[in-house]
Order: sequence, then C-alpha cells, then structure tokens
Amino acid sequence: MSDAPNQVTLTIDGVEVSGPVLVGPRCRIAPGARLTGPAVIGAGCEIGEGSTVKEAVLLDGVEMSAGSYVAGGVLGRQTS
Repeated sequence: MSDAPNQVTLTIDGVEVSGPVLVGPRCRIAPGARLTGPAVIGAGCEIGEGSTVKEAVLLDGVEMSAGSYVAGGVLGRQTS
C-alpha cells in the first residue's frame, strides 16, 4: 500500500485497487489481482489470479495469465 496522505486502497471481491484506475467494460479480473494507478484497463481485458498491473495501460482485449506483472508499460493484444 502507498503511504501517500490521500491515497485510498480498496479491496473488492479479492481485487486490490489503489490510486486512479479506469477499468473498461466486459473485463474479468480474478481474485488476488492488484491494480495500482494511474492505470487504464481497456475493454474486454482478462487479468489472472495474483497478477499485478502497476502504472500501466492495457489496451482492449489484453489477457494476462495468473501471476503476471506489468509496470510502467503499454500492452496490446497478443503481447507476451
């Protein structure tokens, strides 16, 4: 968790969300995932169990397998 004075961290259905995070429609985010903003998760993305998205952009349709980690980048479809 962040030590920023106005930082809010939420845990919703086992998914930790911290900072500004925009999640598009039709996304599936598995329990244990961590989303740390600023981050954008495009439409139809799938984020596997225990995966982390930190200060990153996932374009529409990105699939992250369980335990994946992305920080400070932009991912498009069929990125591995």
